[in-house]
Amino acid sequence: RPLRETLHMTAPDSPTPTNELLGTWFSERDLPDFTKLEPGHFAPALEAAMAEHLAEIEAIAGASAAATFANTIEPLERAGLRLSRTASVFWIMASADTNPALQELERDLSPKFAAHFDKITTNRPLFERVETVWNARDGAGLTDEQARVLERTYESFVRSGAQLEGAERERMSAIKKRLAELGTAFSQNVLADEAAFMLPLHDEADLAGLPDGLRQAMAAAAAERDTDAPYVVTLSRSLIEPFLMFSERRDLREKAYAAWISRGDNGNGTDNNAIIAETLALRKEFADMLGFSTYADYRLANTMAESPANVNELLETVWPHAVGRALEERDSLEAEARRAGQNIEIEGWDWRYWAERVRR
Repeated sequence: RPLRETLHMTAPDSPTPTNELLGTWFSERDLPDFTKLEPGHFAPALEAAMAEHLAEIEAIAGASAAATFANTIEPLERAGLRLSRTASVFWIMASADTNPALQELERDLSPKFAAHFDKITTNRPLFERVETVWNARDGAGLTDEQARVLERTYESFVRSGAQLEGAERERMSAIKKRLAELGTAFSQNVLADEAAFMLPLHDEADLAGLPDGLRQAMAAAAAERDTDAPYVVTLSRSLIEPFLMFSERRDLREKAYAAWISRGDNGNGTDNNAIIAETLALRKEFADMLGFSTYADYRLANTMAESPANVNELLETVWPHAVGRALEERDSLEAEARRAGQNIEIEGWDWRYWAERVRR
């Protein structure tokens, strides 16, 4: 019995399943009831979805009929609907409404996701079927759209190491898993620094220039934190960006801006420098194994840009014009500051404030 059907089976007298994610919500236009979602719902739902996806993959890879676009590429495109939809809900929750339980789950799931998709791209019988369709593409009578889907599918397997053998394949799998762990750690370190920072504001002098709506939001943020200050600035974009735009206190803008641009770069337990170094080393090894000079070459090979040289050529063409325009804007901001009686050089923490003044 298909896993999808089994998941929906209940005994006649059994209660309705309490895990919203194990229902039939993932069909084309439906969404789960987010008010009923709990962190504990995701792991069993995602594990069931991954198992269902692998079962679909095994059915494609193990088909007895000769490989064609219709019996290999099309079902491969359709496979994993539950996983795709459920994972999307999880990443939305983890990024927009996270909490320690979801963050712990994210650390656990990231390498599992990497391992799951690695099982698919290193499935030798599956790749052989994809390769068979690819090699026969010229006489298959494919539409332009089908030919493009086939090309992208074949490329995705090759770019994931499907042609590697033995120890190289195992090493590639280990690199993918570790990169997934590092990527999650990097983003969570940045998030941790955002959550930890708090700039207390106490009186009207601290609030100079701030509109009522922003003051209300900062008061709400203060109420959620262990502080005696009636208002706080956090590194949430909904607070930090308007604060930098409206606050008349240059000293406070500088403090907030310095904290904002140093997220993950403070030499503490959430510092990302070692993560960056390891990530770069693993990406270089990854690219080497696939025959690319650099990881940038790998990432750009199947894009419109095609190569780092083309990217650099475009940047070098745009750069002097962009710098010239930025300097013009800086001069206009400094002129506005002088009109307001402030003879300053515009710094990063000044730009939004004076740009808003010029705009008004």
